[in-house]
Amino acid sequence: MTRHLLIVTLFFCFGTAVGQSVLKKANRHFENLAYTEAAAEYEKYLSDKENPDAKILLRAAEANYYIGNSAAALKWYEAYFAAQPDGEVSQIYLHHAQAMRSEERYEQADFALFNYYKFDEDKMQKLGQQKA
Repeated sequence: MTRHLLIVTLFFCFGTAVGQSVLKKANRHFENLAYTEAAAEYEKYLSDKENPDAKILLRAAEANYYIGNSAAALKWYEAYFAAQPDGEVSQIYLHHAQAMRSEERYEQADFALFNYYKFDEDKMQKLGQQKA
């Protein structure tokens, strides 16, 4: 019984350590602007996480956005907004809208743009004129 408990404990610790090293590698790539590598590492890290930190979701979205992988960026932006709907969103709404446009989700992209521009009356008027 003790042996089985030891094996399970070691397996759990090893799995946690591997996951943390993948996250550290992803963060290092992201900070060094190596977005292709960062996106792959974040994908690996997030593949088995149930409730990941919103910051990690955002970094996964941004890494994919910067390499032009709009489908993956959109997936992680949506996960980010679901996890942290009222977080810091300034540039994120714009990137989210551009990813949606790349995936031909135009109405949703317009909604994201309205959220991005809602505090800038001049831009809201221009956006409204474009929609008319």
